[in-house]
Amino acid sequence: MYVKEDRRLQFADLPFVEFVFDESHPLLRFAGAIHWENFLDQLRAFYSPDQGRPSGPLRAQAGTLILKHIKNLPDREMVRCVEENIYAQRFCGLTPAQAAGYMNPATGLSNFRAKIGAEGMALIEEVLTSAARGKSLKRGNKLILDTTCVPDDIIYPTDIRLLERCRREVLRLFKQAKDRGLKVLYRTYSRTARKVFVTFSKLAKPKEKTRLRAHKRMFQFVRRNLKQLMDLRERAARELGKKCRLTRN
Repeated sequence: MYVKEDRRLQFADLPFVEFVFDESHPLLRFAGAIHWENFLDQLRAFYSPDQGRPSGPLRAQAGTLILKHIKNLPDREMVRCVEENIYAQRFCGLTPAQAAGYMNPATGLSNFRAKIGAEGMALIEEVLTSAARGKSLKRGNKLILDTTCVPDDIIYPTDIRLLERCRREVLRLFKQAKDRGLKVLYRTYSRTARKVFVTFSKLAKPKEKTRLRAHKRMFQFVRRNLKQLMDLRERAARELGKKCRLTRN
């Protein structure tokens, strides 16, 4: 049947409705922890006030670089993410209209990093780390920064380095028990576990099967060492008696 006129409501006919942001969104909360005015004043020092081509929005460039570190995305994907994600746009101080083509995906972040140099990158990392820890860097109208400090790397819960750190901590407790006179006669497989960890860490892009196998072996080492530690704890309580103090966290 031929329909002369389509009476269904079209998208262009809908009244414009302002998007209501969720203020509890992690990106908005993180943006609120950064003192942008003072932070951008520090970054403006890397630009000439009257020479060269006009730069793009400074907050948009710095915000995109910060989001790249948070999301661990390549430059091109991060720029496209900002163009598509309205919360990322709010974090970078952009409106949806401004976000379209605000930065060259191929060279935008590279040029920004080259412009601010190592000192500017240290500034961004310090602000990023302090905001993540909930520490204020603002005192009065000044931004307090220590660019000589290098922030700690963020370790994800699935990172194999956490298992290696746990294993070494257990071995340290074994050493302390030996120093107190206890006989620690456990087979810890320390050298084998270390070899597994180092071999896996050297792989640039391990396959899924290789990663699962390495994690499984490290779990086995840590689980065995923790059982040995619990056994040692019970034996220490019997042998040391009142000298053994049990602390509960």
